[in-house]
Amino acid sequence: MPRYEKLSGKKRLFWEIAAEGAVIRIRTGEVGAEAKAKTEKKKLDYAYQAGMEMRRLIQAQEKKKFVRVREEIPPDPGTRNEELEAALREEPDNTDAALVYGDWLQAQGDPRGELIAAQHALALAPRRKSLVDEVLRLRAPYDAQLRALVERHDLSGHDAKRGRLQVVWGLGFMRSARLAHDYFATDLGDADLGETLSAFLALPSARLLQELTIGLWRDADGQCEYGDVAEVLARVRPPALRKLHLADFEYPSETEISWTELGDLEPLWAVLPRLRELVLQGGGAALGAIRAPSLRSFELRTGGLAAASARAIAAAEWPELERLVVWFGDPQYGGDAGLDEIQPLLGRRDLPRLRHLGLMNARFEDDLCRALASSALAPQIEVLDLSLGMMSDAGAEALAAARPRLGRLRELRVGQNYLGEGARRALRGLCPKLDFGEQKTPYVWQDGSEHRYVSVSE
Repeated sequence: MPRYEKLSGKKRLFWEIAAEGAVIRIRTGEVGAEAKAKTEKKKLDYAYQAGMEMRRLIQAQEKKKFVRVREEIPPDPGTRNEELEAALREEPDNTDAALVYGDWLQAQGDPRGELIAAQHALALAPRRKSLVDEVLRLRAPYDAQLRALVERHDLSGHDAKRGRLQVVWGLGFMRSARLAHDYFATDLGDADLGETLSAFLALPSARLLQELTIGLWRDADGQCEYGDVAEVLARVRPPALRKLHLADFEYPSETEISWTELGDLEPLWAVLPRLRELVLQGGGAALGAIRAPSLRSFELRTGGLAAASARAIAAAEWPELERLVVWFGDPQYGGDAGLDEIQPLLGRRDLPRLRHLGLMNARFEDDLCRALASSALAPQIEVLDLSLGMMSDAGAEALAAARPRLGRLRELRVGQNYLGEGARRALRGLCPKLDFGEQKTPYVWQDGSEHRYVSVSE
């Protein structure tokens, strides 16, 4: 619970408040006599009302000279062996290397060594309660660091599954983490993304982090800005990072996709050489010259792909790429990329591992179908996703006519387009699995004209 204190005569008083759904809980008392503290609850009709009432009550207490007390992040022994860590950066799932490091840490008197041994034992016998208890005991000081970080940086989230900070532990170190913040959640807070991410990555337990997800990050103005992420990662250079998911939120229930900005991502390519999976979601991003020698999967979900970003994707250096998914979007939301910008990608012969290709949410889906039919990539593609766009039966017929060139195709996804039964018949037998999905119907204006649209724009 956020805690506020003030000196009243010779006594130091405290006041704590928290919201759980639509219920506000307040705890008051004297510092040092917490056992005698009083607790009261106030129930409102909705969670957002509880959040507004919580802010009002805090402002009232601040006028009474109560001051927020922020918990300090407990120190960590921070013992390190650069040679052993280097081996884990190269092979983060190497259990033998982790156990050797654990033995070395124990010899230095660092409790993280015991944690590595206990977590390894628990992985071999996950139902042994004694091992669960031992891991929790050994992990307690590191969990305290995480709780202090959440409180100190005002992280808040609207539900337990997607809010605040979530981590998954490996052997002695955090393997993956998800950070999220929603100013409009029931907990008070306005976390700064750059400061929070920097503080998190500075924790010794994050030294070998392999996966990082940044969820919804909304400030008091309702904006979702992620530009600080690339700047922080460029400065910190997390050495073991394999997977980055930037802007993991549900749209439109949490926020519109066009209301987010990912910023300049070009600094990432030089500092994350081991990155294997990258997922980007938002209204706009500057990709720069992409050089990702280890990347296996790249996915960009947007309602407005800029022409410069499409050209960057088409020319990217990622020789190990196996999966590529690109959403195009609508010109009204910055989606000025067209077939001309992505055409060079279809002619490339230097992506031998590429098997999954998604060119989705495009207004020019029919043109894409015709270009794909004669492309250099067509014979190697096993999964082709052309959903969410404006494909008509003409596009489907172009794909069907390219049957000889799509010999390796085993799955085709064309849901959320404008296809009729003729298209279904034409595509039948093109590959073992056809995901026809639901199809859209044109919007008819009062004058009788039809309007077609991509599935994701705003």
